[in-house]
Amino acid sequence: MVENFIKLDIDDGKIVTVDGKIDYVDKIVGKSFDEVFIKIDDEVYEVLIDNNKFYFKAYKSGDDYYLCDITNEYKISKVLQILQNCADVLINAKNEDEIIENLITTISLYVNFVCFIKKEESFKFAQCSKKIKKETSNKIEEYLNASDENCPVKKAITENRIIIIKNVENNNGLSEEIINNFKKAGINYLLILPVFKHSKPLGVLLIASKFSNEFEEEIYYFDKLKKLIEFTLEKLEMFSFLTLIKEAIDKEYSWIVITDENANILYANEAVGKISGYDVKELLGKNPRIFKSGLHSENFYKNLWKKLTNNEIFEGVFINKKKNGELFYLKDKIVPVKTPDNKQYYISIATDISNEFMLKKKLKKAQNTDLLTGLLNRNGFIVTLNDKVDPEKTYALIVVDIKDFKMINQIFSRKTGDNFLLKIANTLNEHFKNAVIARVGADDFAVFFEYKTLDELYGKIEELIEEFKNINLNGIDLSINIGVALYPKDDIDFAQLLEKSFIALENARKKGEFEFDFYNHETYEKLLNYQKGRIIVADALKNDKFIYYLQPYIDANTNEIIGAESLLRIKDKDRIITPFEFIDYAEKSGKIKEIEKKMLPKYLEMVKTLKIPISFNISGKSLNDKRHITELFRDIDNIPMIIEITERELACNIKYTLNLIGFFKSKHLKISIDDFGTGYSSLTYLKDIPADYLKIDMSFVKNLENSQKDLAIVETIINFAHKLGMKTIAEGVETQTQVDILKTLNCDCLQGYYFYKPMPYEEFKKILKK
Repeated sequence: MVENFIKLDIDDGKIVTVDGKIDYVDKIVGKSFDEVFIKIDDEVYEVLIDNNKFYFKAYKSGDDYYLCDITNEYKISKVLQILQNCADVLINAKNEDEIIENLITTISLYVNFVCFIKKEESFKFAQCSKKIKKETSNKIEEYLNASDENCPVKKAITENRIIIIKNVENNNGLSEEIINNFKKAGINYLLILPVFKHSKPLGVLLIASKFSNEFEEEIYYFDKLKKLIEFTLEKLEMFSFLTLIKEAIDKEYSWIVITDENANILYANEAVGKISGYDVKELLGKNPRIFKSGLHSENFYKNLWKKLTNNEIFEGVFINKKKNGELFYLKDKIVPVKTPDNKQYYISIATDISNEFMLKKKLKKAQNTDLLTGLLNRNGFIVTLNDKVDPEKTYALIVVDIKDFKMINQIFSRKTGDNFLLKIANTLNEHFKNAVIARVGADDFAVFFEYKTLDELYGKIEELIEEFKNINLNGIDLSINIGVALYPKDDIDFAQLLEKSFIALENARKKGEFEFDFYNHETYEKLLNYQKGRIIVADALKNDKFIYYLQPYIDANTNEIIGAESLLRIKDKDRIITPFEFIDYAEKSGKIKEIEKKMLPKYLEMVKTLKIPISFNISGKSLNDKRHITELFRDIDNIPMIIEITERELACNIKYTLNLIGFFKSKHLKISIDDFGTGYSSLTYLKDIPADYLKIDMSFVKNLENSQKDLAIVETIINFAHKLGMKTIAEGVETQTQVDILKTLNCDCLQGYYFYKPMPYEEFKKILKK
């Protein structure tokens, strides 16, 4: 073999001997072939040794391996590739920032880290190939601005030459802190390339690598890159100026409008007339707002004039209106110009991009659309939601997944599968109006729609599941699962919200076919309980399963029963259901009104039989329906019944509540304020309400023995009620100590498990007789 070829002896995958004259290859003996060599392509291998990187071509002859060192050739090829790619992007750059950005993007494909540090009054980070911590960039800026002339960056600028640091750790010009930062980032090598513009330093291009021999003798080529960059910067500036002049005189190509300082049109070329449909002469003296379409915000125009008055060029796309009302699109550059006599003019140089704009619009729509179904794709779904959602409303994002869809494709053909997908897309479009619908996967569809209540949401999902159960194509049944995530409850980022609906989908799959689940399990439980309430109430109303309970309250002085509170239960087989399980649904759905219509006549009969007052709770939903209240109590007059109204409902609308209480008083009914002290207690309105009882909430009563604050509150409520001519009823009394304290405080009536639990009417009658 020739001299620069190395023969490797390999035993059980490990390199045992090396036959060659290259001095570093002995470091690979004893290591496995895979451990030492990193394959780049079919021919080249990369070897990493002591922060150096080498390249070999591999050859195999029989059982023997031979390597040829091509490090120099490979590195030169790599640098030439960098130069070629940089030249390509420099040609297309439109401004200084784009030159820097394109250079960094291109070079970063070949090395660990590239950045450009601008040299203005001080050193400032301009652009970077990857994000670095703000404090790190600040430290580097601080070091460069404070360091002496031995700093290699400053030296490169002062001497206007490229400097290479093969080992940052051994460089005396770098501070210890900067060296540590480089070492932490795995950087051993630096190439510092100063960039000048018109003989003045623009900044420094830093190329960093973790390999100490990244570019050794290739500095010649980077000097070519330096000259290319500087040449491009200067020529681009000249080219921009010449382009403006060319555009200004090219009547057939550009829209040119010149206005005075008040934006009155002084000149418009023929292209303006052709594009806008106006005769050029009729535009003279007019303001360019004549083209205004109304599709730009006020901020757009404020930003335009802010730039122009600061003597800055404004560039943007204008959506304007032709004389006939059609829209046209201009890519416009407005240049502020001052003449030697200090007169201000504005030159608008624009290109009609209407065709290009509409084509881009169509392409963008195509990119965001699923070709088979015509629905949005995943990307289009996210983009659309960002534009359409009202953050003040509540929405649901559901994902519908087809079970075993791959099997349908495999067994029945791809065409059958496509027909299924089209059928599902049509079903979703018919079921959801004003919703955003998309195909977000091979067999996954997403729907984003507004909902107002959980009841409404549940109904929508249940209806959809029933529709899918009826889908049958060529004798093939369909099975689906649904995952649900809520906006803004679960997330306000739509990509994240979609992912969370997929998490919910996984839980739904575990339950079985045609099941759904929520990302937030608490929401699901709440919805489940709500639906249970719906079933319980519907069954009770239909089959009259209500049981009418009473809980007595006694005179605190005589311990005699002097009244009772009406309480409702539902009997389902052998189980007694308390309001805890159904009251939420009854209240929110309005079914409580139907329940009250059944309850009230029953308790009126009890009042007549028992000859003692019974208090009747009226829900907040019912209180706000004056027509319902009027009809409910129309035939009631002068009956010993107490109407209980919670303090919270009382305070919501004082004027309305006072009128309502006046209606009850005209029927000779007494009024009790329930849960007093827990809501919006205010002497302002309580002094004007002709209530007969204040019910002290049990939350205060239960802590009487241990809380001086609760004791003080209860004492105050009792004294306050007596001063206003009201009696007090203490709820939740459970101990003798509580009884003794309440009697000492002169509470009028006591109610609680210490005396009696809630009981059915028949049982109450027996106790009353005794």
